[in-house]
Amino acid sequence: MPAVWAARSPSSWPPRARTWSTCPPPCRPGPGCWPPAETAKPDAGDALHVAQVALFRHDLRPVVQEDQTTILRLLTERRDDLVHERTRVLNRLHAVLRDLLPGGAPTGLSADKAAALTKDIRPITATDNCRRDIARDLLADLRRLDRQVKADRDSTISSTPARRL
Repeated sequence: MPAVWAARSPSSWPPRARTWSTCPPPCRPGPGCWPPAETAKPDAGDALHVAQVALFRHDLRPVVQEDQTTILRLLTERRDDLVHERTRVLNRLHAVLRDLLPGGAPTGLSADKAAALTKDIRPITATDNCRRDIARDLLADLRRLDRQVKADRDSTISSTPARRL
């Protein structure tokens, strides 16, 4: 209902606006109030009301049709976030293994290589024991992220529309 109508008393509203603000007893009449169940609004009335709200409200977000590029952009951003997180976890795992292993951990570390390295670790001190536990947690995180990256890659491929030549 336009703000101009709300400023006046309901009796001065146009007849159509008065039926929109008719409310069942527990409700107070006013903007945004639906008519009673026995009063059915036609679609034309709905369209008119939506048009009036859009006319007088300038802070509404425009409605745009989303297409495949929006979906692909969202999936790509998600994959980028997962890959950045995987890289961070892998670097952290490398740093922990570097402190645990004599001579440090090799570069080009993967989840399988890290698992093989952590299997042979026999900690001597409580600090080394804590490092080994952290390395195991990081390894579990790395494997989870690897699975998520693979699943996201598969969903990106399956959501890409086939192009006709």
